[in-house]
Amino acid sequence: MKAVNLRRITLSCAYVLMAHVCPNVHAQSRECLPGHSPGFWSKRATDLCTAVKGTVPDATRDMRIKSPDGERAVHIVRDSWWVEVGSKRIDLASGRAYVSYPAELAWSPNSRFFYVTWSEGNIDGWITQVYEVSESDVREIPNVARTIKEAFDQRHACVSVGADGTRTRYEPNIGALAWLGDSSGLVIVAESIPDSRCDAQAGEFGGYVVSIPGGNILRRYSPSELVKRWRGVLGRRLQGNYADLSPEQKRAEP
Repeated sequence: MKAVNLRRITLSCAYVLMAHVCPNVHAQSRECLPGHSPGFWSKRATDLCTAVKGTVPDATRDMRIKSPDGERAVHIVRDSWWVEVGSKRIDLASGRAYVSYPAELAWSPNSRFFYVTWSEGNIDGWITQVYEVSESDVREIPNVARTIKEAFDQRHACVSVGADGTRTRYEPNIGALAWLGDSSGLVIVAESIPDSRCDAQAGEFGGYVVSIPGGNILRRYSPSELVKRWRGVLGRRLQGNYADLSPEQKRAEP
């Protein structure tokens, strides 16, 4: 087994241990960071947590994230959210809007869109959902995460082979990084699960610029290109991943 894989296994075991003995370690714990902290994936996002210290946020969360123009806000209460325009409440057109924790949110500069990156855990299951807001409606822009997952899997698919030869495929994590200045696109990162299930691919990631609301991939960034262009935006998760990559992995196209 390659040394990098042994390191991933060691880190994964350490994360699990830390989750039990150090409950404030954000890598595993579902306890909150201080309210309105920068996001785990993106420093431009807002961490969706205002829980009482020592509790999980789903039971205590009640917060509003205002749009840049100040005219709209996403209101999160426990594990549900809606949009407020003035005194008007607008619910998601497709039904109840759910978000667990950890989670983070960022509005587009033009206050027309916002995204939520969230997971039920911490190591895997991360997804980014993008929404468009009008004066009377909130709708999810479909297939954004799916498009990125399919593109990333073409070169970085995580497939675990069991002792009996059974092959298990694990979907990559999807986390948003930054809106383009004119709100026409969103930089999104796909990441192989950073533990031993993904073996040599563990923690590999790549960046994509996706058109909004079209959902098409406009540009791709290797980890090194992503860090060069967006270093000041990368949250702790991607900074940690990048430090663990080999020189070849850092240059690899997504």
